[in-house]
Amino acid sequence: MRNNGGFPNSNYVKGNLHVFSIDGFIPIKYGFLPIERLVRDMQVSEPDGCFLPFANDAGGNIFYMSLLDDDYERVYLLTTDTADKIYVCGSFDEFVAALYNE
Repeated sequence: MRNNGGFPNSNYVKGNLHVFSIDGFIPIKYGFLPIERLVRDMQVSEPDGCFLPFANDAGGNIFYMSLLDDDYERVYLLTTDTADKIYVCGSFDEFVAALYNE
């Protein structure tokens, strides 16, 4: 919330199984596409609304945190072209700790 989105100093996230690129964090409030608008727009494809998008990669794919009881806090990447959900890591804290440059 302090930075309200923006671009990290790192280019990659080392997930549990794969390395992912990261382009930027989605603003919580304000801007062209804040989190609240993304959640509203994504509910068309995910009617349960149990997720929180927070970042994206250079291809426009979205990193999100699950809010489901049995999957709470786990981070996934949602691909925009195929709607595949790829497991990244166990929590947002792990995600931030796994940021790095090559």
